[in-house]
Amino acid sequence: MKLLASVALLFASMSMQAGETWIRIDADGWAEKLATAPVALAPGQHAWHWSADCGPKRVTALPDADCVVLESRRIALVSPPPLREPGSGQRILWGTRAMLAEIPDALLPATSLVNLKAVDLRVPAGADVVARATGPLASRWVPLRSGTTTMRVEPGIAVSLEARSSGVPARHAQVQITAADDPASRAIPFCGAGDGKIAIPAIPANDFIRLLVWSEDGLPSITTARASAVPSRVELARGFSVSGEVIGPDDHPLPAVQLAAQFVVPKEDVHITRRAASDGKGRFRLTGIGPGRVLWRGEKDAFAPRSGVLAVMTDVDGFRIRFDHGRIVQFLVRSGAAIIAKATITAPNEQKAETDARGMAQLAAVPEEPFTAVVRQDGYLPQDVPVALKTDKPIVVDLKRAAAIRARVVRASDGSAAGPGSVEVSADGVTDIVPFGADGVIEIGRLTASLVALEIRADGLAPYRVPARNVTAGEAVDLGTIRLTTGMSLRGSVTAAESETPLAGATVRVLRTNSFSPLLAVVRHDWIETQSDDTGAFVLQGVLPGPWVVLASAPGRAPLVRTGSGDDATPVDLGTLPLEHGRTILVSCEPVARCGTEASIVFANADWMTLSAALSEGRATVGPVAAGSATLRLTNSAAVVHEEKVEVRETEMTEVDVHLHGVDVTGSVIRGRQAVRSGSVTFLSGTTTGKLITVARSSASGDYGTENYGVAPERRSVPVLQDGSFHIDDVAPGDYLLSWSDGAVQSPQRQVHIAAGSAQQVIVELAQSSVEGTVRLAAGGAPPSATVTATQQGREAHVMTASDGTFRIVGLDPGPVVLHAAAFDPQAQTEKTVELRDGETASVQLILEGNAEERTFVVTSGGAPLANSFVFVRGGAAMRMATTGADGRASMQVPSSEANAELAVFSPMAGWAFWPARELTGTIALDVEPARSALAIRAKSSLPVALWSTSGFPVHEALANLGVWLATSATIPLRIDHLPRGSYVVSAGSERRNVTLADLKEISF
Repeated sequence: MKLLASVALLFASMSMQAGETWIRIDADGWAEKLATAPVALAPGQHAWHWSADCGPKRVTALPDADCVVLESRRIALVSPPPLREPGSGQRILWGTRAMLAEIPDALLPATSLVNLKAVDLRVPAGADVVARATGPLASRWVPLRSGTTTMRVEPGIAVSLEARSSGVPARHAQVQITAADDPASRAIPFCGAGDGKIAIPAIPANDFIRLLVWSEDGLPSITTARASAVPSRVELARGFSVSGEVIGPDDHPLPAVQLAAQFVVPKEDVHITRRAASDGKGRFRLTGIGPGRVLWRGEKDAFAPRSGVLAVMTDVDGFRIRFDHGRIVQFLVRSGAAIIAKATITAPNEQKAETDARGMAQLAAVPEEPFTAVVRQDGYLPQDVPVALKTDKPIVVDLKRAAAIRARVVRASDGSAAGPGSVEVSADGVTDIVPFGADGVIEIGRLTASLVALEIRADGLAPYRVPARNVTAGEAVDLGTIRLTTGMSLRGSVTAAESETPLAGATVRVLRTNSFSPLLAVVRHDWIETQSDDTGAFVLQGVLPGPWVVLASAPGRAPLVRTGSGDDATPVDLGTLPLEHGRTILVSCEPVARCGTEASIVFANADWMTLSAALSEGRATVGPVAAGSATLRLTNSAAVVHEEKVEVRETEMTEVDVHLHGVDVTGSVIRGRQAVRSGSVTFLSGTTTGKLITVARSSASGDYGTENYGVAPERRSVPVLQDGSFHIDDVAPGDYLLSWSDGAVQSPQRQVHIAAGSAQQVIVELAQSSVEGTVRLAAGGAPPSATVTATQQGREAHVMTASDGTFRIVGLDPGPVVLHAAAFDPQAQTEKTVELRDGETASVQLILEGNAEERTFVVTSGGAPLANSFVFVRGGAAMRMATTGADGRASMQVPSSEANAELAVFSPMAGWAFWPARELTGTIALDVEPARSALAIRAKSSLPVALWSTSGFPVHEALANLGVWLATSATIPLRIDHLPRGSYVVSAGSERRNVTLADLKEISF
């Protein structure tokens, strides 16, 4: 009887109640639904548990008796006519964002639909929950608000596929499906998993999707297609391997060490981890690793963890890892005489410890070698703490108080709290985004003593820019109450282009401008966003007056970009935004080695935004795009390898064949009839002028992956052989900037045209004059690094100084050469002109002075300050910008070399004003008269536009600083409002015109 009772008790502990679910997550992230309740969790495992009465909870230890309280949230469904009743299998899937990060869609909680009007979900109280419809009607993931959330559904399609690796079903295969028809989307992906066979609950059939598949040892594969055309089988490459041995402090093999290697799938925000354990002889092998920088980590009880970054471009053999027994290091953290509790101490091997009430903490197993720990605590500046090899006593860390800023944000209309929102904080050359809650209270800490600028944002309200101010160490700045206005609003409607019927649920976004380019806003997902209603209408509120960029998109439709300018006095009516039925382009490129890694379609009015697809074996499917002319761009890690105009047909698919067979270029480098027998020759594509953003993935051990956004010139370098010759194959025909370099020695760039053909010879003849010298700081000593640019007859040579400040530039012609030196501090620069004789090497010393002075601009209109106005200063070739505060003042650092400058102001209230070049004093008063003239430009195609004011100021360059590039459109005239009367010069493409503005002037090209 006792045995039977014990068995019954054990069975009861393992059985589950009706409606109860357990999902176990293994150490490698694999999720599995359990048939019975677990009695224990292995090391590295955790679980998710929920039931009819208790909400989902992440469980890390058993037993777990806590119950998560549930609340009701309603979903109101909007479905296409004539469907009024749910079909078979119509359900709502839901979960918290934390659940979706770990659990495939098929294992999430589900609620069946009784009707297509509304459904009530029981979800964790106060949690961040999302849901989607699946079945005959489907939707994307939608955040659930308290109360009622509207969910728009459309015909759905089930997704099933087979993942194979080396010809057999792939073990632990995983799938992520993201929207590819919206370049700005960061929607939650649909996820699936399985051993070989993968089924994902139905998704919207019209979506154009990006399918990312990987497995336990298979490399990620990316496919772009319509949801209705997902391939039935995906073959996964095996990837590279890292093998070696682990040894202990006595140099003997160390078994049972747990090893992991993590790499990033570029631009997909997916981290893939491979795991292995060392055997009895200390040997290990990690497989299925992608190319690039890989973060590795090893752990074993009683030993100090090891980690690092390894560059993997092929199989790595003989990788040796040495483990130490480790040592205990104690810390005492304080600030002056005050003890600091709950401070975090992090070692390079990612070990962490937290100080107790006595300010004490210890790292229990750190390497027996010197290292640097990082100590952090809110309200204090982070501090790097060197740890010596011998540390018998606690290390005393004295943290310094950080500067802090506090404010309360309210709506100007009624004084209610304006939140949630975020603050863009710029300090010490670094920009960060700090969120604040629904109470509108802003608290920003950990600021160093520096010049700090803020931009405060909340949904539906105009951004508020706080003028830059200096904060000192330990200073607590209270900005008081800040009132946000509704700002400018944009309204319009979205329709289907072919039928002019309204499109409900279309996404409409407007970019927040910044000083870099719209690309930065795209990468940071810095948009104001809304959806169109049942009539296709939408309203975007809280837009900053001035130039704007709007993106409209809908599933299966070609996205559309509109640009313009406005103020907060009158709502901007965008009219109708017609979205065309999306077509796809099938790109086939050869030779594969030349084609790059990504194919993109460039937006007509926004070349910083693209619809992209990964190139696999030279093939990619890109879409959805509108019929007509489009620009196809092939890139390799953002370097443009090919660009051409293509004609997209009215049919569903347009096939484009790209042949990139290049030219075999040979040549030689000579100077004074003598062969130059060292260095390298660099070919820099001269056709790309875009901006590039590099996003680095990092850990305490260092960077382990980077992603490039934007475009950059293609750069190819080859060595110069002992006989002075060089050879570079497969060079695409076109124009290049060619230069020779050897360490810190550089020649000026020269233009070279590579003509189409099989072969071409290039002679790089270096002129015999040169300049050498040193760069010094005004206070003495050499800067850590400086750039010296030599400009002569329109050609430039750029060289970095050596550690002692020396530099040398060769291949210069006789005559004047302008030398410009600058350190990373933009205030430290200088310029000097040197006259060179034939064959002479001139010596020069360049002194970097902090010669930038603070200039203050006071902008008024009829004596009243103009807030939130843009002040542009153009001295030499540089364009600088600052924004006025509530008092109409703006400040910026202007070098003495640029103190004679042209000025322009753009005010959303008064428009543009221009001043010819003048000497800038400490304070400059600028009074703006309201400008009422406008220029409208029509053209039959998309052409780049440049506009110069009466004073010669380049308006197009100023707008580019705000993230707006002027270009014509074949359908909508380009209109530039709020210009003062006078004469202007405008160019579109290669044609230039003189225009006199008195009111509204319309011209055609």
